[in-house]
Amino acid sequence: MAERDKNIDALKGFGIILVVVGHSIQTTYPAFDNELLFRIIYSFHMPFFMFIGGYLMTGVDAPTLVRRFGRLVVPFVAWYVMGALFASVSYQDYFTRIIKSVDYGLWFLWVLFLCYLVSYFAFKLTKYGGTTIAFLVVFLALRLIPYNFLGIGLLQWHYGFFAAGYLVSQFKQRLRYWHAFIIAFIITAACAYPIMVSHWTRLDDAPGKLAVRLWIQTYLTRHWWWLAMAGYDYLTAFLGITLVWFVVGLLKRNGWLAYLGSITVGIYASHFYLLGHGLGDGYVKVFTAALFAISASVAITLGIQQIPIARGLMLGIWPSNSKEAPARVSRRE
Repeated sequence: MAERDKNIDALKGFGIILVVVGHSIQTTYPAFDNELLFRIIYSFHMPFFMFIGGYLMTGVDAPTLVRRFGRLVVPFVAWYVMGALFASVSYQDYFTRIIKSVDYGLWFLWVLFLCYLVSYFAFKLTKYGGTTIAFLVVFLALRLIPYNFLGIGLLQWHYGFFAAGYLVSQFKQRLRYWHAFIIAFIITAACAYPIMVSHWTRLDDAPGKLAVRLWIQTYLTRHWWWLAMAGYDYLTAFLGITLVWFVVGLLKRNGWLAYLGSITVGIYASHFYLLGHGLGDGYVKVFTAALFAISASVAITLGIQQIPIARGLMLGIWPSNSKEAPARVSRRE
């Protein structure tokens, strides 16, 4: 069995902590979009996971898609079906709304599978114009799709990060010789990210986002300001990804993060049912609730791992890929 890459697992572990803390803020603060920590987390945390997914990809063929389906789509469906037991709407509404908006379920798993599926066609195009051009063409083609159902909108936004992660992994040998450029980029990220994220928000009508948009509109025509705003969001996310990658890489004792990173699917899927059980008020409640949710999710995941059929359905770990790991030294996923 290939040895897991603990550094990648540590990155995923840090990322899943951000996911849980972000959701804990949502359950604690009614106006969570006004909370700076929430905006910081949401400015890059899911793009961060997509970047890692692309970084780990070595190629996509039909057998790979079959394995990814079992590892990603099956748990996506299984957890959503189980969630019907707790649904507050009719079963018909419950099972039709997921088609319109996959974020009613574990949307990341579904969209990550779509990233693999789209990349299958990107690899087919590499023989015509090279890897970078092929992935850029696919990314731009996705942006032209005028529909937003079955996760298409989420795919359009996140595929850029997935593709970027793959391209970085392919060119990382060359990047090792660009020490000055890498150091300069990290310093730039450290300086620019706090400024950019202070105005970032998920809401297009938020004061910070409106202020940025008005500033951009003074220099660009109405037909181009939206492109600049998308660039602002992408740049903010990439700067956040860069800083977290660098900071987590500095940690010498990251075994506990690596462990969390090795069971992210279980934590991601089960923590929703465990939030809200914190102590005190404010951020004391946020962090204690997050700690409880993570701890209980680890226990639930360990229990699921003991049952073969549940391990496959809920975690995507099947006998054929049980020796696979999301992060390995060989980077095979």
